[in-house]
Amino acid sequence: RKKELDLLNSAIEKSDVLWLSGIMGIGKSTLAAKIIDQNYSNPEKGYTNLIFVDLKGSSKSKSTRALTLDEVRARIINELQPQTFMPTDTSRLSDFYKNIISNKKIIIFLDNARDDRQISDLFYKQEQSKWLMVVTSRNRLEYNYDNVFNLEVNALDKEDAKRLLESLAPDIRDRSEEIVRLCKYLPLAILWAGKFLNNKVDNYDSYIKKLKEKIDEKDCNSYEKHRNIATEVISVNYEYLSEDEKSAWLDLAIFDSTFNKEALSSIWRLGEEDNEYRDQLINHFLSLSLAEYNKSTERYFLHSAAKIFTAEKINPDRREENTIIYSTHFLLILKDLNAQYTKGGAIFIKSRTLFDLEWPNIESAYKLARRKASAGKDYFKILIINYPIDGFDILSLRQELDDRIDMIKTGINMANDLEMWNEKGILEGIYGQALRHKGSKSDIEISIVLFENAIKTAKSSKSDKWVGIHLNDKGNAHATLGDYEQAITEYNEALKYFEAIKNDTGKSIVLNNLSRAYIDLGDTKK
Repeated sequence: RKKELDLLNSAIEKSDVLWLSGIMGIGKSTLAAKIIDQNYSNPEKGYTNLIFVDLKGSSKSKSTRALTLDEVRARIINELQPQTFMPTDTSRLSDFYKNIISNKKIIIFLDNARDDRQISDLFYKQEQSKWLMVVTSRNRLEYNYDNVFNLEVNALDKEDAKRLLESLAPDIRDRSEEIVRLCKYLPLAILWAGKFLNNKVDNYDSYIKKLKEKIDEKDCNSYEKHRNIATEVISVNYEYLSEDEKSAWLDLAIFDSTFNKEALSSIWRLGEEDNEYRDQLINHFLSLSLAEYNKSTERYFLHSAAKIFTAEKINPDRREENTIIYSTHFLLILKDLNAQYTKGGAIFIKSRTLFDLEWPNIESAYKLARRKASAGKDYFKILIINYPIDGFDILSLRQELDDRIDMIKTGINMANDLEMWNEKGILEGIYGQALRHKGSKSDIEISIVLFENAIKTAKSSKSDKWVGIHLNDKGNAHATLGDYEQAITEYNEALKYFEAIKNDTGKSIVLNNLSRAYIDLGDTKK
């Protein structure tokens, strides 16, 4: 790709944004990573930060959606300033984003854009070029931008394609031209063919015959008409896996985003005593390029073409079992991260970073569970009830308020169905908190009624922690309405409950709210 790299390096001198478009498997992300590495690793360029965001614009999964513009801005801001609390208003967030990145020497890698409309507001012209944005997409630019350089990535030329294959499978030199032609010179297809030829295939003639059966040689030069060539190659490779390998690899289809070793153990039904086997198996998949690994995050992922294949191939009964495991695992992850998030300090910052990594899977797991719950499956209803409870504090980092309210109301409905009154009470209190944030007087008045119901339920179940939380939230609602005297009454009641259970985090929150209420009353001494 020397020609393309030279072209991109030249474009950087005049453009803030590089837009790389092309079909699946053409090598957009690999080329983007190469141009980024050449510039980020060059001390003379002076780049201090490298930020990666998967925009999910090419996903076909029902449980996955493309990131919104505000979500992209928030993730970039969080990478640069982890302790920053984001403005909720789009206009303020836009100004905040520009202020944060202005004059910073950073590279932003946005992978898998749906189209330029998804992120075009990020393409503003800099006074002096400081940051560089590299974007990949399956779609061409729809509009012309002064500061955006557009490159349509094509297949490799024959000699580059042969060099790639021969570097992966040196013993195939005398057949390399035939194989790369069958692969339509697509880098991903060549990568997968080369890895299997070198590590799994004993009979090259048999492998080539299988490829020919899958791919129409008459149209070898028209790769644009064959967007599924990589999938055809991987379907041939799949036949060379053992039954256990097939099952384990197909299990990875459930993951919506990157995953760690603990998630692997969960979906593969393995205990701690099986860690060595787990590591050997995932490393075997890495050697065959059936899975990929990000060293900086220490997380695994599947290429989008592999995700499509595995999702279509997995047995429906196994998919159902995996949905249970996946939804349960990421509810537990959410609960653990929420507990860390409320502790503050260094653990608080670490939990936010981990939450950003786990959020795509948490969101996907919730959506899958909700679909099953809506079909009347009680186990999934219980999960749906617990997601907003167990993620009470940390979900606000990534959820839009309307999405949060929808999650809470769905949980309340499920709690009604299963007559889980304690959980319903907790959810009513959480719903009240969300309504208070909406800000209208009527919403806040409704929230006070919800808090009162939630307090009664929590008292009846002797849940002092939730009594304290709901009393504090009720105080916040009164304070928002300007009724500071009533707010102080509620805060003092909440304080008693937190003191009784020795909950220092709750106490500190209430004391802070009390101080604000007294300040608003003009009693700064108190």
